[in-house]
Amino acid sequence: MTTPAVGSGDAPARAPRRVDVRLLVPALVAWSAVAVGLGWPAGRLLLVATGAALAGVVLLARWGRLAGLSLTLLVTALTLLAASAHTAARTAGPVPQLAAERAVLIFEATVTADPTVVRRPDEQFVEQSHRRRGPLVLVRLRLDAVRARGE
Repeated sequence: MTTPAVGSGDAPARAPRRVDVRLLVPALVAWSAVAVGLGWPAGRLLLVATGAALAGVVLLARWGRLAGLSLTLLVTALTLLAASAHTAARTAGPVPQLAAERAVLIFEATVTADPTVVRRPDEQFVEQSHRRRGPLVLVRLRLDAVRARGE
């Protein structure tokens, strides 16, 4: 095989690139674990994440040949840890419990974003929904103080 001369305009043919899918399995396992645990409380997610992390470290320390399985367990532990932190932040404070009890609240809040008009899922046209029920408007707030049940 001859190499093309410099500046001749003939470039060597390149082999087609293959897609590297080595991290596909760990990512799919990790996201599947998070999808299964979406309804779980933060403590259970944290417990499963800790178990997966310990199993991954033990596998890596004892059997170095199982690095792929160890990586899968460690990635799963990290995603479950992130899901646990998100769940803990979402359910922190008294508001989720009071909302579950359908309690009446008095709160002070700061508006953090512009109001957004949202289409109702059961309406075909926004104009018709405005005539019948008025627009559905969402406003993002940061709660500063909450009072319920005379507290």
